Amino acid sequence: MKRRDFLKILTLLASSSLLGVSGSKPKEKILVVGAGIVGVTIAYELSRAGVDVHLIDKKYPGSQASGNSFSWINATYPKLPFNYNFLSQMGIEAYKVLSKEVNLKIKWSGSLEWFEDNEIESDSFVKLEKLMGYKKYTPVEVINSKQASKLEPSITFGDSRRIIFSKSDGAIDTDAAIEELTKKILMYGGKISYPCEYLASNIKNGKLFSIDSSLGEIEATKIIFAGGIDSNALVKKTVLKEPTPGIILRSKSFKKIIDRMVIGPGIHMHQQDDGVIYFGEQDGAPPTHKERLSNKPNNIPDFYKAQHINNMLEKTKTFVKNISDIEIDKISVGWRPLPLDGLPVIGWLPNQKDTYIATMHSGISLAAIVAKLVTQEVLEGTSSSLLDEFRPTRFV
Repeated sequence: MKRRDFLKILTLLASSSLLGVSGSKPKEKILVVGAGIVGVTIAYELSRAGVDVHLIDKKYPGSQASGNSFSWINATYPKLPFNYNFLSQMGIEAYKVLSKEVNLKIKWSGSLEWFEDNEIESDSFVKLEKLMGYKKYTPVEVINSKQASKLEPSITFGDSRRIIFSKSDGAIDTDAAIEELTKKILMYGGKISYPCEYLASNIKNGKLFSIDSSLGEIEATKIIFAGGIDSNALVKKTVLKEPTPGIILRSKSFKKIIDRMVIGPGIHMHQQDDGVIYFGEQDGAPPTHKERLSNKPNNIPDFYKAQHINNMLEKTKTFVKNISDIEIDKISVGWRPLPLDGLPVIGWLPNQKDTYIATMHSGISLAAIVAKLVTQEVLEGTSSSLLDEFRPTRFV
């Protein structure tokens, strides 16, 4: 990325230059499909800019991946190559700006990650070395178990461990963030409809004028698809692989045991300021549950809940002290969008000049920066170099 483009991005983050941008142009009616964290944040930025924006969701805001997520904001070593990592770095900065406008519950405390599997550890450190060779990356340090134990006394890191300390990572209360952002959208004059399913676009003389939905026809001059795992069906193109499930536990308020995000073998966890602990399991459900999961449910039947909870807590107890009396308040399955090449898909669809897509695996990390860049591109007719590597034209 050229220095000039980098400075433009910093200016975009630091200013409110898009406020009122629509005043000198014909009034747009922009429809955003999908009220996860990406869609809600885009609709917020558009409404704040004075646009006539309408946000719809086929269930309710936060009902899909965002509301069933581990809620980790990061620009760590798996996010390669550089352009993807840099976008994630800007995502962290954009959240800090957004937090000054909206009451977001983000705990910026960093993360500690270590491995039991030697092959996974070796591969991870190869990626980390590559990250640290970039001209810009978020602060990261490799520490030993003694140093890590001073940071997190309740965690057993074992002997002679190499622990990756990513210092800029944050944990967000995604449900609370979506709730606050939807309030702001309404405050700025935007509309939100749910349950409301997108059905089809109506085009006349090459221009979009409305869409058909489960609630009837909705006027729209532009449409932004932020539908996560539904993206293939929405744009009628294949941009995503089959989504993968991730099981998330949320505890009842618990005594303070950790400050940072703990990315342990098989289990991730972080604790919010209200005492709630989030647990994420990388392995997902066992193969025997394949048929039950075929319709991609977000809820787990009561019969299986105890199995999953016990399995995850037993794994957690292998490296976390004083957690035996914890109570779980919620268990859910989050279905994560997976672009074909792993990278975000953001931009105008080819031969559909009024239709834009914004879908990605790391929606939590990228929502704030993507929303600002999408709003700029849609309203000003510009093209951000930060998004050049992520256009849908590579697939369609």
